[in-house]
Amino acid sequence: MRLAIAVLLGAGALGASACKAGPDEPGYVFAPGMVRAVPYEAFEKNPVTGEMLRPPAGAVPYGAAPTHVAPGQAGAEKAGRELVSPVAASPAALLRGEKLYGTFCAVCHGPAGQGDGNIPQFKGWPLLGKPAADYPDGRLFQVITLGGQGWEGRKMPGYAAQIAPVDRWRLVQYVRRLQAAAAPAASAAPATSGAPSAATPSASPSPSAAPSAIKEAP
Repeated sequence: MRLAIAVLLGAGALGASACKAGPDEPGYVFAPGMVRAVPYEAFEKNPVTGEMLRPPAGAVPYGAAPTHVAPGQAGAEKAGRELVSPVAASPAALLRGEKLYGTFCAVCHGPAGQGDGNIPQFKGWPLLGKPAADYPDGRLFQVITLGGQGWEGRKMPGYAAQIAPVDRWRLVQYVRRLQAAAAPAASAAPATSGAPSAATPSASPSPSAAPSAIKEAP
């Protein structure tokens, strides 16, 4: 009889404690090791610093290759010397670059790279002439990644968060395609002796004449 009473009293005390909630716990925790993980969770505040945990310096997402580009003029020049595109030229790469250009770039640089985008305050950033046409591929990649000082003192934002590194290289390919298409035909013609030709050089393509990537299956 006494044993039964003791068991009932113990069960009642246990039930009362289990129903008691605290500020951070709904009630009694039977297996605290399963509830509270030993390491900090990804979005849990660090009790030492009071801030959320951040990735270590230099960490890259799983499956992504690190891309080392530095800001500023020195970083741009270094990228132009050292960075080489890992993406081979292909119709599929151009097609992807054309899609990316239409999504992220045409609004400012225009459909054909003439700097005649749809937003008035961002017009005037041409890609067909100097200085963009003289940039090495690595420097164009650096500008797309980190942004840079644009024409007339306007700042271009970086697109590292929106465009994957491999797609940035495809975008570089498409910008080169625009620049090649806009080059005057006379520059590719052989020089001739005698009287100058009466033909006038062809003008740069209009925005509606933006070259389209070859629509072939890869």
